Amino acid sequence: MDLRLENFRSAYRRLSEGVRISVQTRVGDVAHLQSQADLALRFLAAAERVLLLALFSGYRTQVALKNIEIFPMIEYETLRQSIAVMVESLDLASQPLQDTAHGIPLTPMARRITNGRGRPRCEFDPRFLEFALQLRGPAQLGAFFGCSARTVRRRALKYGLTVPGAPVYHDAIQDDGTITRVWPGTTTHTRLSQISQDELDSEMIEVLTRFPFLGRRLIDGYLKSKGLHVSRQRIVESFRRVRGVPAGFGRRRIERRVYYVPAVNSLWHHDGQHGSF
Repeated sequence: MDLRLENFRSAYRRLSEGVRISVQTRVGDVAHLQSQADLALRFLAAAERVLLLALFSGYRTQVALKNIEIFPMIEYETLRQSIAVMVESLDLASQPLQDTAHGIPLTPMARRITNGRGRPRCEFDPRFLEFALQLRGPAQLGAFFGCSARTVRRRALKYGLTVPGAPVYHDAIQDDGTITRVWPGTTTHTRLSQISQDELDSEMIEVLTRFPFLGRRLIDGYLKSKGLHVSRQRIVESFRRVRGVPAGFGRRRIERRVYYVPAVNSLWHHDGQHGSF
């Protein structure tokens, strides 16, 4: 088998694969699809030159017969028909997308004026919204369409695409007739741990030994991580028993640096996060 014929076959397989991928993944991309169609037509023109140039040059020589042997007429005819199918498929893929079920373009979202008052109402195509919610959340879809995430959630509830969540709170009627608002999953008061003063001081010594510079809030979080719920006042009192009363800011002595420079602007000092210069 001639090497040139094998090169043509390999190039045709690459061209066919490229056209197949473009038709499936680049629908509506006119520039890319047109470049693929031009590439297919140039490939057909190259095959025609190999086969027909010697035949129509005005003389019949051994070169013409050799070219016919290199590229048989049967393969050339198959190639010409295949290229025609490729170009037709690329032209169809270049056309705008249509809703094949109803023959009208698919509109994902539209704004409609209601009674001439207020902002236009955002209406989504239910099929599109169902598909989009599988890929993105309401916040991202709202940012894309220029509406709020709450609007997307309300439309999803309207079309039955999602299930409403549990109520945030409910009103409970007490025995005396008063109405109290209750939030599920939360309690009004947290039960404090029954820990003695000595046990609390032991825990305070342990945490300050490991982390000497922790403040009250971090100490509170450390105790909660161990399952101990202690009031703020008891934490402050235990801290003072273990560490002592902290000195007030006004009692601290301010140490000022003294600089000796030969002239004005000979030395600059910056009191900040970048240090001294």
